[in-house]
Parts: sequence; structure tokens; C-alpha cells
Amino acid sequence: MGDMRLILVLQVALLQAISGPALAGPGSFDCAHVPEAPLEINDLGEAGPRGSHDLAFDALGYLTGYDGFSIVRGDRAGDRRVLASLDFGGEGPEGMEYLPDGRLVTAAPTLGIITVSPDGGVLPLAPDLRDVFGVLLGPDGLLYAGDNRCLYRITPETGAAEVLLCGEDYDGPEPFTPRIVNFTLDFAEMIVGTHENRLFRVPVDARLDPVGPPVFWLEVAGSTSGVDGLEVDVCGNLYIPTYPDGLYRISPDGQVHLYHQWAGVHELGHGARFGPGRHGWRDDALYLPRFYGGNTIVEVVTGVPGRPMPRPALLSDADAHALACRGAPGRRRDEKTDWLPVLALIILLTLRRGPFHPNGGLP
Repeated sequence: MGDMRLILVLQVALLQAISGPALAGPGSFDCAHVPEAPLEINDLGEAGPRGSHDLAFDALGYLTGYDGFSIVRGDRAGDRRVLASLDFGGEGPEGMEYLPDGRLVTAAPTLGIITVSPDGGVLPLAPDLRDVFGVLLGPDGLLYAGDNRCLYRITPETGAAEVLLCGEDYDGPEPFTPRIVNFTLDFAEMIVGTHENRLFRVPVDARLDPVGPPVFWLEVAGSTSGVDGLEVDVCGNLYIPTYPDGLYRISPDGQVHLYHQWAGVHELGHGARFGPGRHGWRDDALYLPRFYGGNTIVEVVTGVPGRPMPRPALLSDADAHALACRGAPGRRRDEKTDWLPVLALIILLTLRRGPFHPNGGLP
């Protein structure tokens, strides 16, 4: 496990070098002085980007979300381009993540899990998983998704889906209906949010395989609508939006705090993602789409940087949906770091092979 952790640290350092402005790490923030409430709350308004149940930032710092009709990609100032328009079914696409090759992964009731290429091409990835809510790209380069019944791990290259955990196999007193997942700071446990607004902890090994049953941890709030987002900051705090009007923060030791209460469901931020720390997006702010508020985006400044998941995201400058704002201030290319994308791929491939034994061999 130590070798894997070393690789993850190297990946975080690589992301910092590629990204331009440095992302704060656990050692660079004083976790003894975490603000009790948001420092700022900024509605990005009708001219800003769009989102519904979730959103994702690409490797260049642009936000992708759903505007009620299409998946759109845009900058903070509202320069938006349509990425894909099709019948997603239900309330539109759910979880969103970008893969290292620039493809967007999302889930839709009529399509299952799909990928959307930078030129707008849509291809099925796991078409049988039609009830997926949350999608996470893990530090191993694999996708983790929950559909309120089971938790899956999906290979992005092939779409092969591995069942990790299912509610029907859990015999605890609390129902286990996994819909969204993240990892603790040390990647020793999965944190799984359920349809009943509860959190479970699942111990994992160096390959992120579960090594024990889900353990009920806590109930977020009285709502039964489910955990609608699950983000982690550099201090290990969890941020969870819940219907109809709550944004909760959970400390690493399980203290539940109503971090912010919205004035009503129209202000509720549904999903939650920390910004990347470039192109005007703060790395110490959550960005939440207002599904019930016209698909606008709200920025909640926590003052604590988000945990930068070790997941290299490399998008070619030949991206067919390059925006005019790409040449705006903040977009810098340093010739001295041209070798970093190659190193990122080497690290990612090494991580996919699994942890190394001390003798240098693979298990």
C-alpha cells in the first residue's frame, strides 16, 4: 500500500505542475482553522454556465453540465458551446466525470452510461446500467458508479462492469442502497452515500477492492431523497447537498453540521464539485448546479481547498470544442513542462497494473 500511496502523491504533484496555479494539499492548509460557514456564496446567474444534477471540469478548467436540453461546456463568463443534444430520459444526465483522454462520462435513464467525445460523438460504455446516479473517476483510473442497488467499478476502455457491493447482500439493520461514492484522504476507505440519506464506510485494500462489508456510519439529515453529492476537502471533511434545502459538512470523525440552509428548493445546489483552481474557478469553492433553479450554478466559497484526486486529465489542444476564451489570461503553456503529459501516462499505466511488492515484482 505504501508504494501505491507514493504513486498517488506523484500524480498529485504532476497535476499541480500541469494546472498552472498550485493546488493546496493537506500539508499546506491549517486544518485547525476551518471556517464554520461559507465565506461567500455567489450566484453565477443566467449568463453563467449550466448544470442540473451534476457537473464536471475538464483538463483545461471549463465546466460541463446540462442546461435542460443539451450537455453544454462553458467558461465562468458564460461562453457556452453545445457538446451533445439527445434524449437522455428522466431528469437528464446524472453523474459526470472526465476521463484522461478527454471523453466525458455520464449516465442517463435511456442510454445507461455513455461517453461524449470532445467533438460531440456519443458512444455507449455500460448501456445496461440505466439507473446510475453518481459517477466517480478513482485514483486507479477506473470509474465507480452506484444505481441505488449496487456499487460498480467500470473499465473506461471496455465498459466492463464489476459488481463491488450490492444492497441485497448486506444484512445490516440499515438499508444499503449505494448511489454515490468517494474515498477518504488516505484511500483506506470508501464513503458510500445511499438513497436514504445515509453514509456507509467500506474498508478497501491497495487495489481499492472492498475487504469488508459496508459499515453504517451516520445519517446525514431527516430527508429521504438521498445523498445528492459527495465531495472531500484537504482536511477530510465531506460536503453533501440534500433535498430540499440543505448543504451539510461532515467532519472526519463523523460530526454532522448544517453548513448552509438554502431559502428554498429553488436555491438548492444539487451536485457538488470543488473548482480546479484555474480559469477563474476557485479551488477552495464548491460549485453546485441548481436543478430546481433554472440550471444555473452557485459558487460556495469554503476557504478550504478541495482534495485534488490523483487523476491526470490530459486534453489535447486539438479539442474540437475549443472555446474562444481558451486564450484568455490564465492559459499559459510552459515549454519546460511539455514532458509532463508523457509522465502522467506512465504513472497512470503503472497504477493500473496494481501495487508493487517490495521485491519489485507484481502480485
